[in-house]
Amino acid sequence: MLEWIKEFIRAWRDYPIQPGRRIAGRYEVIEWLGMGSYGLSYRCIERRENGESAGEVALKQAKPSRRRTAGALLTRERDALLAMDHPFIPRCRGFFTEMRCEWLAADYVRGRTLENLIFEDGRIFDEADCLRWALELFDRIAHVHSRGYVHLDIRIPNVIMNEDGLHLIDFGLARRIGEHEATDPEGSPLPSRMPARVVSDLEDAAHLLLYMLYSGYTPPVGPSEPKSAASAGSAAKRRAFGAHRAAGLTSDRSGSRAEPVAGSSWENELALSAPTAALLRRLLRLDAPFADAAEASEAIRSSLNVLERAKAGN
Repeated sequence: MLEWIKEFIRAWRDYPIQPGRRIAGRYEVIEWLGMGSYGLSYRCIERRENGESAGEVALKQAKPSRRRTAGALLTRERDALLAMDHPFIPRCRGFFTEMRCEWLAADYVRGRTLENLIFEDGRIFDEADCLRWALELFDRIAHVHSRGYVHLDIRIPNVIMNEDGLHLIDFGLARRIGEHEATDPEGSPLPSRMPARVVSDLEDAAHLLLYMLYSGYTPPVGPSEPKSAASAGSAAKRRAFGAHRAAGLTSDRSGSRAEPVAGSSWENELALSAPTAALLRRLLRLDAPFADAAEASEAIRSSLNVLERAKAGN
């Protein structure tokens, strides 16, 4: 009973703010975007003093029920964004405290996340598509590293694609390169997925690319499966299953890594050119890893050139 009451109080504290309300007298909530482990996100209109629009922003609120840790993470995200200055990474547009919570305002990026494109839209990326997008992704990663940070959360929900290109978002877990355990103001460790090293981002990027490559993969229909398994809906589900196998996952579709699935192997299931397979092996640290994102980008260009020459020769 006591636990139920605690859960009710947490849910009440974390209840999303409704559209139409203004935060700090400046940010008008248009839409609640979602809730994560440590924050709530909203699409807002920034209002000038005369009421005119100053454009859309993504407003992130430190989760009230986890205020200490969430506030520390949001403060660190602000610092990381302020260090970036890249057209395809959101700018920090404001940081303040309101209702005993920290809030971060950043550029709102319109488009579809890679997760949406694969799982909701059924988008299929062939090998050349993946390599072209990878060049954009590694440009963003190289920039992050050049500013002394590692992102540490390069996953399919944190990449947005639109007509302008590929945007890298959500720097909530970013850390300085080589930083050891990060702590909140009271000395408690902050959450972290991986060590704050360049190779961590490169390995994350490899898993993301495998998700893209698996978008067109359909496992063979077994003899005991009904013919309906070949329908478009079932094919989409099987593609999703293939995407889970992309990084040897047993958990969710978000790109978070878990324990390998026994017997799965992208090298056996995906028909890739030899240079692309070698690229992935190095990103995944199965072979000698790349020194940095720039070296990986050169390997991506080389792989893409091989594919384009082969296509031109056919």
